[in-house]
Amino acid sequence: MAQEILELKKEIASLKSELTSLKTTVSVLNGVINTNKNYTDSKITELEQKLTKY
Repeated sequence: MAQEILELKKEIASLKSELTSLKTTVSVLNGVINTNKNYTDSKITELEQKLTKY
């Protein structure tokens, strides 16, 4: 029983570590999404400005 508890504690620690890693990955991906959105929005605005000149 003690061995099973120890194994479960190890598994929980591993899962916590994996969760932290996934949260970091999600945070990075959200940053990339925002960067891409801002870039796309700026290009759209740029093109709209060019179109209104003509």
